[in-house]
Order: sequence, then structure tokens, then C-alpha cells
Amino acid sequence: MTVHEIKHPLALEKLAILRDKKTGSDIFSKNLEELSLILFLEATKNLTTKKLKVETPFKEIEGDFIKKEILLVPILRAGIGMIPLIRKFYPKTHVGMIGLKRDEHILKPITYYVNLPKNLENYSVFILDPMLATGGSIIKTLEILAGYNVKPDAVISIISAPEGIKSVMESVKNIDIFTVAVDEKLNENGYIVPGLGDAGDRFFNTEE
Repeated sequence: MTVHEIKHPLALEKLAILRDKKTGSDIFSKNLEELSLILFLEATKNLTTKKLKVETPFKEIEGDFIKKEILLVPILRAGIGMIPLIRKFYPKTHVGMIGLKRDEHILKPITYYVNLPKNLENYSVFILDPMLATGGSIIKTLEILAGYNVKPDAVISIISAPEGIKSVMESVKNIDIFTVAVDEKLNENGYIVPGLGDAGDRFFNTEE
């Protein structure tokens, strides 16, 4: 397993904006979407391409096109916030959905929704979750996809905790993780420190 920390200055500034507790939902959402696109571009840079003929105004050439269809699999609910700008940038992406709810007592994910296209082996698959905390949601999603005989190309998370990375590493040996920062630790409630709070609540403006 390889963890890719994307240290582009613009990505780091956007992350700092997300971390700031004074950042409102509108600005938080905008920066989360933009960071998701930056990570998506990094995660897809080694995708295989195929040659297709293209007519320029002057001559026919062969252009490069993505060989396999791209499937985004956001983990509900917060993962939804990572999709909009990626799809605007590359509208041909497909989207599957996996709904997981954390049991706050045992800090384990419970599956409540799965909606995936058929023939998953025909896609390049990317799991989206803004925060890789305990790693439980990612591991559960990997198990669900393994049931379809699918190994995702990568996991894309804005921030990650070392404990979560370790858990995923122990569960799946060969998965790439693209993130902007590996934070210090998890607190006693399973939240990333210093983190950025609850990404879903801040994105959807449902903080109490």
C-alpha cells in the first residue's frame, strides 16, 4: 500500500481553510470540492489510455482517450460532497453509492445502502471519503467491492489518521491512498486531530 500526500501549495491552503472552524458551509463546500478535484487528478494520472482518430482543422491525428470508464464510489453521506466538481471537470464519470453509518458505541460502520452499476470489472474505481479516520468505512467498502470481484484503483480522502491508515494497510496490502495530510491521531471519540470537525455536517450545514 502506498500513501500519497499531495503537498501542492494550493491544496495546503485550501486544507487550512477547511480546518478553520470559522469557515462557513458555503466556503467549506467550495474548498472541499476543489481539493477533491486536485486529489482526483493525482489519483488518475496513471490511467491507461487508448488512441482514437481526431480531425483537427488541419489534419487527422490520433488522440489519447481514457481506456476504461471511471466509477466514483462515495461513502455516504460526506463522500457526496466530493463529487460535483469532479463530474463537472470529467462528465463521463459514473457514480455508485455505498451508505455506511458509524455506530458511535463501537466505532464500527453499519451498511445501510449499496447501489453499484453492473459489470464493475469494466471500470476504474475510486473510493471517495473526505476523512479516513478509524479506517472502518474504507475497509467495509473494500469488502463490499471485493464481493463484486473488484479491487479499486485508489482511495481518495482529504485528511487521514495514522491509525486508520494502519488499519487499512493491515486489511488490504495493495491499495493506494491519496490524501492532502496525515494528521496526528484519533481522539477518544474516533475523530481526527487536529482534523476539521465533521466534514458531512460542515458541508451540508447541519452542525448543531
